[in-house]
Amino acid sequence: MAIPLGTNDLKIYRRHASYCNRYPNLKNKPDTYRPTTKKDEKSDTCACPIWCRGYLAKETKIVKGKLRAKRAFASLDTNDWTAAEKEVVRLYERGSLPSVEHAVKAVDNSAIPVRYAAERYLQSRKDGSLNPIEQDTYDHYASLLNQRLIPFCDDRGIVYIRDFENKDVCSQFTESWRQLRRHTGELLAMTTRKTELERFRTFLRECVENEWMAKSGAEKIKFKNQKTAKGEERYGLELEEYEQMMAAPDSADLTAQQNQETRVATELMRWTGMRISDAHKFTDSEILRNETGNGWNADFIQKKTKRRCVTPLPEHVVAMLQALPGQMKDGKKYFFTCTYTALRGRVDTLAERAQKDKKFTHAFSPHCLRHTFAIQHINVGTDVKLISKWLGHESVAVTLEHYGNWIKETQRLAEDVSRDANAKMMARAAAVRSQTKTERTNSSATPLGTL
Repeated sequence: MAIPLGTNDLKIYRRHASYCNRYPNLKNKPDTYRPTTKKDEKSDTCACPIWCRGYLAKETKIVKGKLRAKRAFASLDTNDWTAAEKEVVRLYERGSLPSVEHAVKAVDNSAIPVRYAAERYLQSRKDGSLNPIEQDTYDHYASLLNQRLIPFCDDRGIVYIRDFENKDVCSQFTESWRQLRRHTGELLAMTTRKTELERFRTFLRECVENEWMAKSGAEKIKFKNQKTAKGEERYGLELEEYEQMMAAPDSADLTAQQNQETRVATELMRWTGMRISDAHKFTDSEILRNETGNGWNADFIQKKTKRRCVTPLPEHVVAMLQALPGQMKDGKKYFFTCTYTALRGRVDTLAERAQKDKKFTHAFSPHCLRHTFAIQHINVGTDVKLISKWLGHESVAVTLEHYGNWIKETQRLAEDVSRDANAKMMARAAAVRSQTKTERTNSSATPLGTL
């Protein structure tokens, strides 16, 4: 049935986005309409945008030489039902949709939903966009926005990104940060909090540039260094614990290649002191012969510090890496084919399987493998200057700050050994002196006639 010309008939509905938590298990999200009952109102919890479809009096098209009503379809640039209805009234008065130029000018930038801002930011940073970022960096931003920011806003009823112009709102958000994996619910370490804050600032700066908000309330936030954080002790695995981890069974949820990659990544971090972000991006082009030509080095640029790092790479680790199928990209073989997040999770779960019968002395994270590398070298007396160089630290002072307690412990043990050894040597020297003195006394007491 043809719709009569001059008809104003628009229906408004909520068009649920792919990230909508109202329908977390559905790939194809359904459209929903304005709640008419209390039950519907209770379930209408998301902030997805509201759209309209139908007919407007002046929206027409030519079909077979005749003028016909044209179906209208557009976003109303809001997620509030009352605001949507008011916009529909304005469209009825206008009789047509605004032109593209007018629509751009007419958007109320002060009413940009947080969800829309987060989704647009991630879209603009995806691989293939005009301003892409590396996949693991993208995953960090996705975690910050989808697992921290949106749940925080849902919990406090925050709808629009402009609310983060307020420094106190931004501060409350940063105070809500907790660990999402491993020790879920515990406060983030100071270094992680600072890194997350910088990502949050970057996101809000983009929102300011898009004129979705006037200013960023996060720019003036500062985290005071905690005394305990500066002197925080680092713990690695004992040798027995590491062997326990490597002897853990494979995961039944992973393929043979995925299990193999997990173990090789673990060995790589243990024997080179790499961070997992560097291990994940490690390629065959970064394996080089050492100066003597009878061994290998890992020669790479650290992702965190952007500094070049050269560390010895044991033969057995090189062999394990070369045995991986990997994947070729830009003429290089990337040894690990999964995402950064997946690799980190797999190393974590390998450690969990290893602790099924016997717990480790200290809590584990993949970074513990870096600590294991450093502490085991300290324990065998490796010069701290070399350890600092291999870890890619800015100076030996950083290494001493990180592992000072372990260096002191090694010194204390050395002092105990030295003290015990000195005591034994002094006792032995005293015994020799006593024996010599006795022999001399006996010799002087011997009668001359007996000689």
